Amino acid sequence: MGCNSSWSLWYDPWFQNTPLFARLGDRAIYDSGMPHDAALSEVLQDTNWNSLTHVWQLRDISHACTTIPIGHRDSIGWRSIGGAFSLQLAWESFRLSTPTVPWAKIVWYSGAIPKHSFCLWLAFRKTHLTLDKLHGFGVV
Repeated sequence: MGCNSSWSLWYDPWFQNTPLFARLGDRAIYDSGMPHDAALSEVLQDTNWNSLTHVWQLRDISHACTTIPIGHRDSIGWRSIGGAFSLQLAWESFRLSTPTVPWAKIVWYSGAIPKHSFCLWLAFRKTHLTLDKLHGFGVV
């Protein structure tokens, strides 16, 4: 974080990956005397934190902030093994991955009709809503 920080003091997750608003609520903003749209730079002076200890909800946070280095410019980045960002790496890090099933290439191939592939996928997973399953759910 830097002195020219444009991050929102209340609504960006700059402190322990949680916005202060989510942690403290509206009352802490009111008690601090700072506006809702206050930037993080408003509590920084040169390379020091301005204390917000007059608000009891912010005392612990204000004390913990003294250990946060503030001499650098703000940036949000994506760290990967190769150092470069790619959508594929982002997708792989977020999605739930499971082992490939043996029947995957039977269902999902380039010439398949999507509606048929979907129905076949449901059949392999035994999730078709057949009449006996509908009776079990009490639908029929």
